[in-house]
Amino acid sequence: MSFNRQAEESAPLQRYDFGRRGKVGVLSFSGSLTVECAAKLRETLMVSLEHNDYLVVHLRDVTEVDVCCMQLFCSAHRISVRSNKRLTLTGMRPEVLHQTVDDMKSLGLRDCAACCDMSCLWVTDRPVLSN
Repeated sequence: MSFNRQAEESAPLQRYDFGRRGKVGVLSFSGSLTVECAAKLRETLMVSLEHNDYLVVHLRDVTEVDVCCMQLFCSAHRISVRSNKRLTLTGMRPEVLHQTVDDMKSLGLRDCAACCDMSCLWVTDRPVLSN
C-alpha cells in the first residue's frame, strides 16, 4: 500500500507520502508543518497509526514545525504508547528541532515523560527523535 498526496496550494504542508517496508509503516513529510495544516497532519497520523503497529515518520525535508504540530506529534506518541504501538520520528533537522523545542519551552509546555515511560520526545537520554 502506498500513496502520495500533494497538499492544496494554500496549505504549508507541501507533500506527504506513505508506504510500507515489511511490517513498518513509513510516513514522509516535506515543507512547513504549521497550524494551517494541523487538521491534515492529525488525520494522516491517526490513520497511519490505526493501520500500523510500528510507524516511522521521516521529517528530513520539513523546513518548519510549529508548536501546534509538535503537540500533534506528542499526542500521536502518547496514543501509540497507550495502544502498545511504536512511533519513531526521524531525520528532523537540528535547527528545526531546537527552534520548536525552544518555542514550546517559552510557552511553559513541559515533557510528558511520566505518561510515556521515558520515551517522550523531550527526554534527552532516550529520544524518540533520531537521525
